Amino acid sequence: MTLAERKVSAWIQWRIGPNRVGPWGTLQPLADGIKFIFKEELIPDGANPLLFRLAPMLAAAPAMMAIAVIPFRGRDHAVRVRTTLSIADFPISALYVVAISGLGIYGVILGGWSSNSKYSLLGACAPRRRWSATNSR
Repeated sequence: MTLAERKVSAWIQWRIGPNRVGPWGTLQPLADGIKFIFKEELIPDGANPLLFRLAPMLAAAPAMMAIAVIPFRGRDHAVRVRTTLSIADFPISALYVVAISGLGIYGVILGGWSSNSKYSLLGACAPRRRWSATNSR
């Protein structure tokens, strides 16, 4: 799937895409994994290393937790009864998704604060504006 995603995104962007590693680029995901293992992890001077490493996890955790309440319905093949394979009913799960999706910003703010840089903190706290045709003038 990774190779398919990279090939399709390259096609959309009028690029060739991965074609150097292996036949037709089939070993590109493996090469990316090896590159990822050997990448150097940089922590800025004066940053709190524990909080700096914790911030991306706190930003990604709410997105992963929101998946927990997706309702799956199916037939249990062992007992042949209709079961509801979900944690909560729809009204509760919709409220849960709305509540948990607002927590992702705390990881971004913690990342800016833990770097011990006023510019990173300002960038983490500054409101984001959407680009529009009026902004390009």
